[in-house]
Amino acid sequence: NKKQRRRHIQRIKSNTMTEYESAIIGYALRIQNPSPVLRLKGKFSEERFNQLASIANTVHFDLVQICDALEKFKIPVTSHDLVVMMNGSIVNESGIESYILKAEEDYATRRSEEVLKKVFDKPVTRELVADLIKDLTTVNTVKTEEPSVEQAIKEFEDVQEKFVNAHADGKSIVGLSTGYYELDKMTDGLQEHHLWTVAAYTSTGKTTFALNIVRALLDQDVSVVFYSLEMSRSEIYAKLISMESGISIWNLKRAGINEQDYETFKEAREKSKNWKLKIYDKKNDIQELTQSMKEESLRGGKVFVIDYLQNIADSRAKSEYDLITNAVHDLQNLTLSLDVSTILISQISNEDSKNTSMLNVNAKGSGGVRAASDLFLYLRNTLKETDLLQKYRTKENVPMQLVISKHRHGRIGAIEIEREQETGVIIEMPNV
Repeated sequence: NKKQRRRHIQRIKSNTMTEYESAIIGYALRIQNPSPVLRLKGKFSEERFNQLASIANTVHFDLVQICDALEKFKIPVTSHDLVVMMNGSIVNESGIESYILKAEEDYATRRSEEVLKKVFDKPVTRELVADLIKDLTTVNTVKTEEPSVEQAIKEFEDVQEKFVNAHADGKSIVGLSTGYYELDKMTDGLQEHHLWTVAAYTSTGKTTFALNIVRALLDQDVSVVFYSLEMSRSEIYAKLISMESGISIWNLKRAGINEQDYETFKEAREKSKNWKLKIYDKKNDIQELTQSMKEESLRGGKVFVIDYLQNIADSRAKSEYDLITNAVHDLQNLTLSLDVSTILISQISNEDSKNTSMLNVNAKGSGGVRAASDLFLYLRNTLKETDLLQKYRTKENVPMQLVISKHRHGRIGAIEIEREQETGVIIEMPNV
């Protein structure tokens, strides 16, 4: 009868997991602490509250385990719930309302519509979970192209709005600051969907310069993912800590036996614990690398740094030219499709390192790198070799130039810089 039907529908509704619950459980599972759920006592029935608290308190963030627990409590969950739960698990905000807002706006929810259409309201099974995880992490993220003039107008007005908002907030640039005034002025900062290439001859300081930018981004609370294809995780960390502490890397290794240096190191180390930084040192295959970038973008990664291009591997490539050209095109397409920026570190050839023309330098292995880059900049020593060796001996700052030889969106030119040999800090010289 009607009354029984209404009661049945009401029971189903009260049992179905809401987005609110999904996001809260996801966050509680990530931090391995049921307190976000416990704060909501009174929002649910006592039975439901106990069920949610039990899940948040005992289950690791593993989708199959979560599904088993939900099945045990007879709480229906759809694939959409899982996406919200996954999004909730990566949120790190202070209020429950913020979790929900983030879950609604997050990249995974917006970009996975095509996947979800197939399974949106189906009951979740182990097979569906496995398929969904696979599909969501390999989903085609390339935006649908809209060629109309109206769309071009809209996109241009979006650009104008960025400048208006930046001006209203008292900012001089629309992108993220690199820590270098002249570079920011010429580029408007590091912006979403832009691929920058930082090139230099061997041992000129290309990684060091990129890490100076990384340090500036971390000071702005930006989430950075660094892929080191040459140095270990600890070596990259040591370079950043040397810049932060002012202690040379040589002395950092001995800080355990130098009390004064150790106290300075501890201070920098404590600050570094708050950095939004991830360092990978074992991903050099282009497919593995781009897959990781997709996954890290879901977790909030905003700037990706790859050190360096010529160390990327691809078993499908038949030559170095094919490998580098294909790799940089893959990275360009991924940067355009994700809401991220990419800084690619590259070598330049011996011929170009001696090139008297400052504007025609290319990356080693393929001219396609320069063509794909929104910004192509390279470092060059300005001293003769004998004078440079003298600087190395006396540990004085090394004068250099940062040359922007290609800029798809603005100006080119050269910036005078100096590298501190002890710490790797690269400073911008005043414009005279």
